[in-house]
Amino acid sequence: MSLRAFGCILVVSLCAAQAHAQCEPAAGDHAFSGDPALPCYAPEPNLPPLRLGFGALVGSTFTEGLDGPSGGITLFADVLVVGPLELGARLAYQVARDVRLDTDGDGFDDENLENPRFLVVTGGPRLVFFTEPARREGFRLGVSAGWMSRVASFGPSGPVLEVTLERQAGMLFVRSAPGEVARTGSGHDFGLALRYQQGLGDASAYRALLLALTYAVEVGVRLPEGTTPPRRKPALQYTFAGDVFAGLAIHPRTRAAYGLGLAFGLPFGRWLALQTRFEATQVTGNDLGDGATLMSAFAGLKVGRWFPFFAEVLFGRTHVDASPLPANSDPPGIASGWAVDIAVGAQLPNLFGCGMGMRVFERTRIGVDATMPTMALLGFGLTYDNLIRAGECRP
Repeated sequence: MSLRAFGCILVVSLCAAQAHAQCEPAAGDHAFSGDPALPCYAPEPNLPPLRLGFGALVGSTFTEGLDGPSGGITLFADVLVVGPLELGARLAYQVARDVRLDTDGDGFDDENLENPRFLVVTGGPRLVFFTEPARREGFRLGVSAGWMSRVASFGPSGPVLEVTLERQAGMLFVRSAPGEVARTGSGHDFGLALRYQQGLGDASAYRALLLALTYAVEVGVRLPEGTTPPRRKPALQYTFAGDVFAGLAIHPRTRAAYGLGLAFGLPFGRWLALQTRFEATQVTGNDLGDGATLMSAFAGLKVGRWFPFFAEVLFGRTHVDASPLPANSDPPGIASGWAVDIAVGAQLPNLFGCGMGMRVFERTRIGVDATMPTMALLGFGLTYDNLIRAGECRP
Protein backbone atom coordinates (compact mmCIF):
# COMPACT_ATOMS: atom_id res chain seq x y z
CA MET A 1 0.00 0.00 0.00
CA SER A 2 1.41 3.36 -1.00
CA LEU A 3 1.89 6.18 1.44
CA ARG A 4 -0.70 8.27 -0.44
CA ALA A 5 -3.35 5.51 -0.19
CA PHE A 6 -2.68 5.09 3.53
CA GLY A 7 -3.05 8.84 4.04
CA CYS A 8 -6.42 8.84 2.25
CA ILE A 9 -7.69 5.99 4.42
CA LEU A 10 -6.55 7.80 7.55
CA VAL A 11 -8.28 11.04 6.53
CA VAL A 12 -11.54 9.20 5.73
CA SER A 13 -11.43 7.40 9.09
CA LEU A 14 -10.88 10.62 11.01
CA CYS A 15 -13.72 12.30 9.16
CA ALA A 16 -16.03 9.38 9.95
CA ALA A 17 -15.01 9.49 13.61
CA GLN A 18 -15.62 13.22 13.73
CA ALA A 19 -19.02 12.74 12.11
CA HIS A 20 -19.94 10.10 14.70
CA ALA A 21 -18.71 12.31 17.49
CA GLN A 22 -21.05 15.04 16.25
CA CYS A 23 -23.76 12.40 15.86
CA GLU A 24 -24.44 13.21 12.23
CA PRO A 25 -26.23 10.65 10.03
CA ALA A 26 -23.84 8.19 8.44
CA ALA A 27 -24.22 6.48 5.07
CA GLY A 28 -26.03 3.15 5.16
CA ASP A 29 -26.15 0.16 2.85
CA HIS A 30 -29.44 -0.15 0.94
CA ALA A 31 -28.88 -3.84 0.46
CA PHE A 32 -29.12 -4.46 4.19
CA SER A 33 -30.93 -1.57 5.86
CA GLY A 34 -33.04 -0.18 3.06
CA ASP A 35 -32.28 3.25 4.51
CA PRO A 36 -29.30 5.37 3.46
CA ALA A 37 -29.17 7.06 6.87
CA LEU A 38 -28.31 4.89 9.85
CA PRO A 39 -29.44 6.29 13.22
CA CYS A 40 -26.87 7.82 15.53
CA TYR A 41 -27.57 6.99 19.17
CA ALA A 42 -26.59 9.07 22.15
CA PRO A 43 -24.19 7.43 24.62
CA GLU A 44 -25.60 4.99 27.15
CA PRO A 45 -26.28 6.75 30.49
CA ASN A 46 -23.96 5.89 33.35
CA LEU A 47 -26.30 6.78 36.22
CA PRO A 48 -29.73 5.31 37.05
CA PRO A 49 -32.88 7.46 36.77
CA LEU A 50 -33.24 9.74 39.78
CA ARG A 51 -36.23 11.63 41.21
CA LEU A 52 -35.69 14.42 43.76
CA GLY A 53 -38.40 16.50 45.37
CA PHE A 54 -40.03 18.23 48.30
CA GLY A 55 -43.55 18.61 49.61
CA ALA A 56 -46.01 19.89 52.20
CA LEU A 57 -47.89 17.71 54.72
CA VAL A 58 -51.26 18.18 56.41
CA GLY A 59 -53.24 15.68 58.47
CA SER A 60 -53.70 14.35 61.99
CA THR A 61 -51.34 12.83 64.54
CA PHE A 62 -52.43 10.43 67.28
CA THR A 63 -50.42 9.15 70.24
CA GLU A 64 -50.60 8.97 74.04
CA GLY A 65 -52.09 12.21 75.34
CA LEU A 66 -51.99 13.76 71.86
CA ASP A 67 -54.76 14.06 69.31
CA GLY A 68 -54.84 16.93 66.87
CA PRO A 69 -54.19 18.35 63.41
CA SER A 70 -50.61 18.44 62.17
CA GLY A 71 -48.57 19.70 59.25
CA GLY A 72 -45.02 19.70 58.04
CA ILE A 73 -42.53 19.54 55.19
CA THR A 74 -40.79 16.63 53.50
CA LEU A 75 -37.76 15.93 51.30
CA PHE A 76 -37.35 12.74 49.28
CA ALA A 77 -35.23 10.92 46.70
CA ASP A 78 -36.16 7.87 44.58
CA VAL A 79 -33.76 5.80 42.44
CA LEU A 80 -34.94 3.34 39.79
CA VAL A 81 -33.51 -0.16 40.31
CA VAL A 82 -35.17 -2.36 37.68
CA GLY A 83 -38.57 -2.46 35.98
CA PRO A 84 -41.22 -0.86 38.21
CA LEU A 85 -39.06 -1.13 41.37
CA GLU A 86 -37.52 1.93 42.96
CA LEU A 87 -35.69 2.50 46.22
CA GLY A 88 -36.39 5.72 48.05
CA ALA A 89 -35.64 7.69 51.18
CA ARG A 90 -37.76 10.34 52.86
CA LEU A 91 -37.20 12.94 55.58
CA ALA A 92 -40.23 14.60 57.18
CA TYR A 93 -40.52 17.30 59.83
CA GLN A 94 -44.02 17.29 61.36
CA VAL A 95 -45.66 19.62 63.87
CA ALA A 96 -48.95 19.05 65.74
CA ARG A 97 -50.81 22.24 66.59
CA ASP A 98 -52.55 23.35 69.81
CA VAL A 99 -52.75 19.97 71.53
CA ARG A 100 -54.34 19.91 74.99
CA LEU A 101 -52.85 17.37 77.36
CA ASP A 102 -54.46 15.31 80.11
CA THR A 103 -51.45 15.08 82.39
CA ASP A 104 -53.15 14.13 85.66
CA GLY A 105 -55.88 11.80 84.37
CA ASP A 106 -58.84 13.92 85.47
CA GLY A 107 -59.46 16.00 82.37
CA PHE A 108 -57.81 18.17 79.75
CA ASP A 109 -55.93 21.13 81.15
CA ASP A 110 -56.44 24.41 79.28
CA GLU A 111 -53.15 25.80 80.58
CA ASN A 112 -51.15 22.78 79.47
CA LEU A 113 -50.77 23.27 75.71
CA GLU A 114 -48.16 21.55 73.59
CA ASN A 115 -46.95 21.77 69.99
CA PRO A 116 -45.21 18.43 69.57
CA ARG A 117 -42.66 18.12 66.78
CA PHE A 118 -41.46 14.93 65.11
CA LEU A 119 -38.59 14.10 62.79
CA VAL A 120 -39.36 10.99 60.71
CA VAL A 121 -36.72 9.31 58.50
CA THR A 122 -37.82 6.36 56.37
CA GLY A 123 -36.61 4.35 53.40
CA GLY A 124 -37.72 1.37 51.36
CA PRO A 125 -39.07 0.06 48.04
CA ARG A 126 -41.64 1.73 45.81
CA LEU A 127 -43.61 0.14 43.00
CA VAL A 128 -44.26 2.58 40.14
CA PHE A 129 -46.92 1.95 37.49
CA PHE A 130 -47.02 4.55 34.71
CA THR A 131 -50.36 4.89 32.97
CA GLU A 132 -48.98 7.49 30.52
CA PRO A 133 -45.16 7.84 30.60
CA ALA A 134 -45.04 10.90 28.32
CA ARG A 135 -47.03 12.85 30.93
CA ARG A 136 -45.28 11.12 33.85
CA GLU A 137 -48.73 9.93 34.95
CA GLY A 138 -48.49 7.06 37.34
CA PHE A 139 -49.22 5.49 40.70
CA ARG A 140 -46.63 4.91 43.41
CA LEU A 141 -47.07 2.41 46.22
CA GLY A 142 -44.38 2.57 48.87
CA VAL A 143 -43.69 0.62 52.05
CA SER A 144 -40.90 2.06 54.18
CA ALA A 145 -39.36 1.58 57.59
CA GLY A 146 -37.36 4.04 59.62
CA TRP A 147 -37.15 6.02 62.84
CA MET A 148 -39.46 8.56 64.48
CA SER A 149 -37.71 11.01 66.78
CA ARG A 150 -39.69 13.32 69.07
CA VAL A 151 -37.85 16.61 68.67
CA ALA A 152 -40.04 18.49 71.16
CA SER A 153 -42.68 16.27 72.68
CA PHE A 154 -43.50 13.78 75.37
CA GLY A 155 -43.23 10.00 75.06
CA PRO A 156 -40.57 7.74 73.56
CA SER A 157 -39.01 7.82 70.10
CA GLY A 158 -38.81 4.57 68.16
CA PRO A 159 -39.06 2.68 64.87
CA VAL A 160 -41.87 3.53 62.47
CA LEU A 161 -43.57 1.89 59.50
CA GLU A 162 -44.88 4.06 56.65
CA VAL A 163 -47.27 3.16 53.80
CA THR A 164 -47.82 5.61 50.94
CA LEU A 165 -50.18 5.66 47.95
CA GLU A 166 -49.38 8.44 45.50
CA ARG A 167 -50.69 9.71 42.19
CA GLN A 168 -48.36 11.84 40.07
CA ALA A 169 -48.66 13.75 36.79
CA GLY A 170 -46.20 15.99 34.99
CA MET A 171 -44.26 16.30 31.76
CA LEU A 172 -41.37 14.53 30.01
CA PHE A 173 -38.81 16.51 28.00
CA VAL A 174 -36.50 14.98 25.37
CA ARG A 175 -33.64 16.98 23.84
CA SER A 176 -31.01 15.70 21.42
CA ALA A 177 -28.51 16.96 18.87
CA PRO A 178 -29.46 17.04 15.15
CA GLY A 179 -29.56 13.51 13.80
CA GLU A 180 -29.18 12.01 17.27
CA VAL A 181 -31.54 9.46 18.82
CA ALA A 182 -31.92 10.26 22.53
CA ARG A 183 -31.71 7.51 25.14
CA THR A 184 -32.82 9.57 28.15
CA GLY A 185 -35.07 12.46 29.01
CA SER A 186 -35.81 14.71 31.95
CA GLY A 187 -39.08 15.67 33.53
CA HIS A 188 -40.98 17.06 36.45
CA ASP A 189 -44.17 16.05 38.21
CA PHE A 190 -46.67 17.04 40.87
CA GLY A 191 -47.98 14.38 43.22
CA LEU A 192 -50.79 13.91 45.72
CA ALA A 193 -50.15 11.18 48.28
CA LEU A 194 -51.98 9.62 51.20
CA ARG A 195 -49.52 8.52 53.88
CA TYR A 196 -50.03 6.46 57.05
CA GLN A 197 -47.35 6.15 59.74
CA GLN A 198 -47.45 3.58 62.54
CA GLY A 199 -44.97 3.49 65.38
CA LEU A 200 -43.45 0.18 66.50
CA GLY A 201 -42.01 -1.08 69.77
CA ASP A 202 -41.83 1.63 72.42
CA ALA A 203 -43.39 4.08 69.95
CA SER A 204 -46.38 1.86 69.10
CA ALA A 205 -48.84 4.51 70.37
CA TYR A 206 -47.73 6.89 67.59
CA ARG A 207 -49.93 7.12 64.48
CA ALA A 208 -50.28 9.75 61.77
CA LEU A 209 -52.55 10.07 58.73
CA LEU A 210 -51.18 12.67 56.33
CA LEU A 211 -51.94 14.14 52.93
CA ALA A 212 -48.83 15.18 50.99
CA LEU A 213 -48.60 17.57 48.03
CA THR A 214 -45.23 17.09 46.31
CA TYR A 215 -43.13 18.46 43.45
CA ALA A 216 -40.24 16.52 41.95
CA VAL A 217 -37.72 16.72 39.10
CA GLU A 218 -36.58 13.63 37.23
CA VAL A 219 -33.27 13.08 35.45
CA GLY A 220 -32.06 10.17 33.35
CA VAL A 221 -35.55 8.92 32.39
CA ARG A 222 -34.99 5.96 30.06
CA LEU A 223 -36.35 6.04 26.50
CA PRO A 224 -36.16 2.43 25.28
CA GLU A 225 -37.63 3.28 21.87
CA GLY A 226 -35.40 6.30 21.36
CA THR A 227 -38.37 8.70 21.17
CA THR A 228 -40.85 10.36 23.49
CA PRO A 229 -43.56 7.83 24.46
CA PRO A 230 -46.77 8.50 22.50
CA ARG A 231 -49.89 9.95 24.08
CA ARG A 232 -52.59 7.29 24.47
CA LYS A 233 -56.23 7.28 25.44
CA PRO A 234 -56.36 5.80 28.95
CA ALA A 235 -57.73 2.28 29.21
CA LEU A 236 -59.32 3.21 32.53
CA GLN A 237 -60.93 6.61 32.88
CA TYR A 238 -61.03 8.11 36.36
CA THR A 239 -61.24 11.36 38.28
CA PHE A 240 -59.42 12.41 41.42
CA ALA A 241 -59.93 15.31 43.83
CA GLY A 242 -58.42 16.63 47.03
CA ASP A 243 -60.02 19.36 49.13
CA VAL A 244 -60.14 21.22 52.43
CA PHE A 245 -63.39 22.13 54.18
CA ALA A 246 -64.76 23.82 57.28
CA GLY A 247 -68.17 24.58 58.74
CA LEU A 248 -70.69 23.85 61.48
CA ALA A 249 -71.09 20.60 63.42
CA ILE A 250 -74.59 20.65 64.93
CA HIS A 251 -74.70 18.48 68.07
CA PRO A 252 -75.12 19.14 71.83
CA ARG A 253 -71.40 18.53 72.31
CA THR A 254 -69.94 20.10 69.13
CA ARG A 255 -69.64 23.49 67.49
CA ALA A 256 -67.44 23.46 64.36
CA ALA A 257 -65.61 21.05 62.06
CA TYR A 258 -62.73 21.24 59.58
CA GLY A 259 -60.69 18.68 57.70
CA LEU A 260 -59.33 17.13 54.53
CA GLY A 261 -61.04 15.03 51.88
CA LEU A 262 -59.97 12.77 49.02
CA ALA A 263 -62.34 11.60 46.28
CA PHE A 264 -61.91 9.00 43.54
CA GLY A 265 -64.41 8.50 40.73
CA LEU A 266 -65.03 6.02 37.93
CA PRO A 267 -67.05 7.88 35.27
CA PHE A 268 -69.68 6.45 32.94
CA GLY A 269 -69.61 9.02 30.16
CA ARG A 270 -69.82 12.75 30.86
CA TRP A 271 -72.78 12.78 33.22
CA LEU A 272 -72.56 9.97 35.76
CA ALA A 273 -69.75 8.59 37.93
CA LEU A 274 -69.35 6.08 40.72
CA GLN A 275 -67.80 8.16 43.50
CA THR A 276 -65.88 7.26 46.66
CA ARG A 277 -64.73 9.73 49.31
CA PHE A 278 -62.42 9.54 52.33
CA GLU A 279 -62.15 12.19 55.03
CA ALA A 280 -60.24 13.11 58.15
CA THR A 281 -62.29 15.62 60.19
CA GLN A 282 -61.54 17.43 63.43
CA VAL A 283 -64.65 18.45 65.41
CA THR A 284 -64.40 21.12 68.09
CA GLY A 285 -66.58 21.07 71.17
CA ASN A 286 -68.62 23.61 73.12
CA ASP A 287 -66.54 22.94 76.22
CA LEU A 288 -62.89 22.07 76.76
CA GLY A 289 -62.18 18.50 75.75
CA ASP A 290 -65.47 17.98 73.90
CA GLY A 291 -63.84 17.61 70.48
CA ALA A 292 -63.32 14.46 68.43
CA THR A 293 -61.41 13.17 65.42
CA LEU A 294 -63.55 11.50 62.75
CA MET A 295 -62.39 9.17 59.97
CA SER A 296 -65.03 8.68 57.26
CA ALA A 297 -65.54 6.64 54.09
CA PHE A 298 -68.42 7.21 51.67
CA ALA A 299 -69.58 5.83 48.32
CA GLY A 300 -72.34 6.83 45.92
CA LEU A 301 -73.04 8.69 42.69
CA LYS A 302 -71.84 11.95 41.18
CA VAL A 303 -73.77 13.78 38.46
CA GLY A 304 -71.76 16.10 36.20
CA ARG A 305 -68.21 15.27 35.13
CA TRP A 306 -67.10 18.13 32.82
CA PHE A 307 -69.94 20.56 33.38
CA PRO A 308 -69.90 23.80 35.45
CA PHE A 309 -72.13 22.32 38.18
CA PHE A 310 -72.17 18.95 39.91
CA ALA A 311 -73.99 17.09 42.67
CA GLU A 312 -73.11 14.06 44.82
CA VAL A 313 -75.21 11.74 46.95
CA LEU A 314 -73.07 9.47 49.14
CA PHE A 315 -73.64 7.05 52.00
CA GLY A 316 -71.01 5.72 54.38
CA ARG A 317 -69.68 5.30 57.88
CA THR A 318 -67.87 7.65 60.21
CA HIS A 319 -65.51 6.27 62.85
CA VAL A 320 -64.77 8.32 65.96
CA ASP A 321 -61.05 7.80 66.32
CA ALA A 322 -60.57 9.82 69.51
CA SER A 323 -63.14 11.39 71.81
CA PRO A 324 -63.02 11.82 75.60
CA LEU A 325 -66.82 11.73 75.98
CA PRO A 326 -68.86 8.49 76.01
CA ALA A 327 -72.00 8.20 73.91
CA ASN A 328 -74.13 7.57 77.03
CA SER A 329 -73.14 10.82 78.77
CA ASP A 330 -75.66 13.62 79.31
CA PRO A 331 -75.84 15.20 76.83
CA PRO A 332 -74.50 12.26 74.78
CA GLY A 333 -71.08 12.31 73.24
CA ILE A 334 -70.20 11.37 69.67
CA ALA A 335 -70.09 7.72 68.61
CA SER A 336 -69.25 5.97 65.36
CA GLY A 337 -72.16 5.59 62.98
CA TRP A 338 -73.64 5.83 59.50
CA ALA A 339 -74.32 9.07 57.65
CA VAL A 340 -75.69 10.48 54.38
CA ASP A 341 -73.55 13.07 52.55
CA ILE A 342 -75.14 15.41 49.97
CA ALA A 343 -72.97 17.89 48.04
CA VAL A 344 -73.64 20.55 45.40
CA GLY A 345 -71.01 22.74 43.82
CA ALA A 346 -69.40 24.47 40.86
CA GLN A 347 -66.33 23.27 38.99
CA LEU A 348 -63.91 24.12 36.18
CA PRO A 349 -62.47 20.69 35.31
CA ASN A 350 -59.70 21.97 32.99
CA LEU A 351 -58.97 25.39 34.51
CA PHE A 352 -55.20 24.84 34.71
CA GLY A 353 -54.98 22.67 31.58
CA CYS A 354 -53.92 19.04 31.20
CA GLY A 355 -56.95 17.84 33.15
CA MET A 356 -56.21 19.88 36.30
CA GLY A 357 -59.14 21.89 37.59
CA MET A 358 -60.79 23.46 40.62
CA ARG A 359 -64.10 23.18 42.42
CA VAL A 360 -66.03 24.74 45.31
CA PHE A 361 -68.88 23.01 47.11
CA GLU A 362 -71.26 22.80 50.03
CA ARG A 363 -71.68 19.46 51.81
CA THR A 364 -74.51 18.54 54.16
CA ARG A 365 -73.77 15.56 56.41
CA ILE A 366 -76.73 13.96 58.21
CA GLY A 367 -76.19 11.21 60.78
CA VAL A 368 -78.51 8.23 60.71
CA ASP A 369 -78.66 8.19 64.53
CA ALA A 370 -78.44 10.92 67.15
CA THR A 371 -74.85 10.14 68.14
CA MET A 372 -73.53 11.66 64.88
CA PRO A 373 -73.49 15.46 64.43
CA THR A 374 -75.18 17.07 61.45
CA MET A 375 -72.61 19.10 59.49
CA ALA A 376 -72.86 21.98 57.03
CA LEU A 377 -69.46 22.33 55.32
CA LEU A 378 -68.00 24.67 52.72
CA GLY A 379 -65.01 23.39 50.77
CA PHE A 380 -62.47 24.18 48.07
CA GLY A 381 -60.43 21.64 46.14
CA LEU A 382 -58.35 20.67 43.12
CA THR A 383 -59.52 18.08 40.59
CA TYR A 384 -57.90 15.85 37.99
CA ASP A 385 -59.44 14.01 35.01
CA ASN A 386 -57.13 11.65 33.12
CA LEU A 387 -59.25 11.61 29.95
CA ILE A 388 -59.13 15.40 29.58
CA ARG A 389 -55.38 15.26 30.10
CA ALA A 390 -54.86 12.54 27.49
CA GLY A 391 -56.96 14.42 24.95
CA GLU A 392 -55.79 18.00 25.40
CA CYS A 393 -52.35 18.14 27.03
CA ARG A 394 -49.35 18.59 24.73
CA PRO A 395 -45.69 17.83 25.43
